[in-house]
Amino acid sequence: MSELQTVETQEVQDVQIERAASSPIMNVPTVDIMAMKEMPNLENAEVLQLDLSSEYWSPLNAGESKRVLFVKIEETLVQDVNDANVVISLPCAFFLEKDANGVKQVRNGSKRLVAALENVPQGIPLLITYKGKIQNKNNAFKSDNWSVKPIMIRI
Repeated sequence: MSELQTVETQEVQDVQIERAASSPIMNVPTVDIMAMKEMPNLENAEVLQLDLSSEYWSPLNAGESKRVLFVKIEETLVQDVNDANVVISLPCAFFLEKDANGVKQVRNGSKRLVAALENVPQGIPLLITYKGKIQNKNNAFKSDNWSVKPIMIRI
């Protein structure tokens, strides 16, 4: 994964956060809190239709699908399925999905899905379909099975 660069400003302005490859991740206004002399007025500021919090996608039935933009794979702290008192680090795939309220982030930590996305570029449009559970070859457990297909869009 690429490293984010920190950008400092003296006043409110558009700041472009970039990855090492110099492709923009997000272009949003920021405030240098340490240098500000007065709190900016946020009451009438435009709210972007992008929810930065994410919800975990756990499909229940084979055939469920989402049309999404791939964002990243990142370690996320989650409760262990077998012991609610234990927190583990789980690699999760993050996506952007458009719904009636705007754009939301969804994530999933299925090992097969994360593995399928390891070399996929950020921003690629995908149709991800849950294909149900399949028997593991190495143990008695079952794993989620996925279809991950690129979507061609016109920009």
